[in-house]
Amino acid sequence: MNPNRSYLRCAIIAIVVMIGTMSAAYAAPTASFVISGVVFYENGSECNDPTVNITNLDTSGTWVAETNESSNDYQMVLDSDNVSVNDTLQFNAASPDESQSSVTEHVVTQNELDAGGFVYNISLAEPGDATPPTIHSVVLDPTVSEPNGSINVTVTATDDSGIASVTAEGVSLADAGNDTWTGTITAAGTPGTYNVTVVATDASPNGNNATDDSATYTVPEPGDTTPPEIISVVLDPTEVAPNGSINVTVTATDDSGIASVTANGIVLALVANDTYEGTITAAGTPGTYNVTVVAADASNNSNMATDSSTTYEARLPVTLSIEDVAIRRGENKTVPIMVFDVVDMSGCEITFTYDPTVVYVTDVARGDLNFSFEYNINNGSGWMRANALDVYGQSGNVVFAHVTLAAVGNKSDVSEMEFEDSRLLDTSFGEITHIRDNGTFSILPNVLPDVTNVSATPDMILYDNGRPRTPGTDITSLSAYVTDTDGSITAVTINLSSIGGSPVQPMEYVAGDLWEVTTNATEVAGALNAPNFTHELVITATDDDGGINDSASIELTVLKRGDVNGDGLVDKMDADYISRYLAGLEPEASNPPGVLAGDVIGDAGNPVGNGVVDLMDALYIAKYTSGMVEEP
Repeated sequence: MNPNRSYLRCAIIAIVVMIGTMSAAYAAPTASFVISGVVFYENGSECNDPTVNITNLDTSGTWVAETNESSNDYQMVLDSDNVSVNDTLQFNAASPDESQSSVTEHVVTQNELDAGGFVYNISLAEPGDATPPTIHSVVLDPTVSEPNGSINVTVTATDDSGIASVTAEGVSLADAGNDTWTGTITAAGTPGTYNVTVVATDASPNGNNATDDSATYTVPEPGDTTPPEIISVVLDPTEVAPNGSINVTVTATDDSGIASVTANGIVLALVANDTYEGTITAAGTPGTYNVTVVAADASNNSNMATDSSTTYEARLPVTLSIEDVAIRRGENKTVPIMVFDVVDMSGCEITFTYDPTVVYVTDVARGDLNFSFEYNINNGSGWMRANALDVYGQSGNVVFAHVTLAAVGNKSDVSEMEFEDSRLLDTSFGEITHIRDNGTFSILPNVLPDVTNVSATPDMILYDNGRPRTPGTDITSLSAYVTDTDGSITAVTINLSSIGGSPVQPMEYVAGDLWEVTTNATEVAGALNAPNFTHELVITATDDDGGINDSASIELTVLKRGDVNGDGLVDKMDADYISRYLAGLEPEASNPPGVLAGDVIGDAGNPVGNGVVDLMDALYIAKYTSGMVEEP
């Protein structure tokens, strides 16, 4: 009995499955593969279904097999040399601890072991991929990182069987396409230079892998951790109008140097000797505001210091002002010279200029400052000087002086009113910063005449051809009210050319604003004004500045006597119309009632008419069309 027999615990039934690939020539086997489907028996009973891993094939043809049933090793000895693919390999189970099975089920018996050996045959498969992947590149970003910072890793790797996975420091990378794998790792927590181990595994059954640890990154030693020192912050001015400009000067130092200085987010410029300057904009509403200054050093840590202790006041500006003045020629107006939003004003001095061809200063009176007040006027050169004192000071909106201005120029003239020079003092003898709000003096332009309440009485008449008419039927009174707010009316005319009169017929002044003219109408040769025979008689009003208004007109209707049907002609149709009217076949022919166009003759042939339209009128019109009588 072989003493090693005590190590054999189970009989093996092996159905061999060859997995993986080997090299084409098998003279010196080097690859590993797995024999699966092995069943272990102990005392005639099945134990489980472990896998026998064949590893470490050496040049002598010996494989070492391990099972997960025990720690025992079983040697299987290859007793045939120089076999190649598709040949039969014979494994000799000559000793009690060596066993092998063919692809057919077979139980190794104790007798077989005692007899000194048993031979099993295994057929080899085609050789498989045994070449590991190629890692072409490993790129780290960044290569200098903060402790525990994130580092992006990009790996390019290829393999004929394809890449199954890529890891960097054990972290799986994602397939980004085109043989590229990306991911993020975490840097070390302490300073130093570190290699990143990248492992690429191919997609073959052998799971070949390649390793690259050439890429490195650095966690630097900590640098300057002391923030800069802001030594001073100076604002100029500290009192400013809303949205005004403020100059900022900052002095700041740091052992690593200063990288930047900002004031309220505005970058200041280095001017010299740790001094930085720039301009910020004040707040838009009145109030007291802090300016935040931030200085950053030039170290890797970019340490920062902040100073918000410096303040400025946004306040409405002190304003020396005179309002705009617009009056009519020859008028005058008194206006104040003001100082707005001032505090403790004790003195004010001005030089005020203007155009003396347009405006005069005729008087200057004291304002709110009550200690003294003096002035001097020169209308020949166009200036006025004045000064005033108040020992207690005046605050708020203060009247410096009242000036009386007279319009001496022509209409539409304009003059600037300018504070050529000015000085304001407070109760502590300090200068008060202020702005000057100059004014404009204007003489109002000429106002054109205004023509209203135009009328014609009556507004309908007959043409006058020399033949007698009923009194009042061929004459009218034309009237209009004409005014001029900045002067006087010099002429009013009316255009009567369309009714046979003058195109510039003067209208006569009556009283107040009333202008009138009485006129008749004669037919203009070649003019046919039917129907309605309405005329627009344009009025032209002229003022003493030459201003003209011709926008108004009087409407006058002029009818032709005998033109009963209103077609502008006196003919047989008018006689027929009267005949039909008398027979009740046409509407009333006595229209319009105030001017009887059809009343062309009266009793006993009276040419004035008799106020009715009857058969005599039809007869007269019939005789006129026959050339027997004159025009109606």
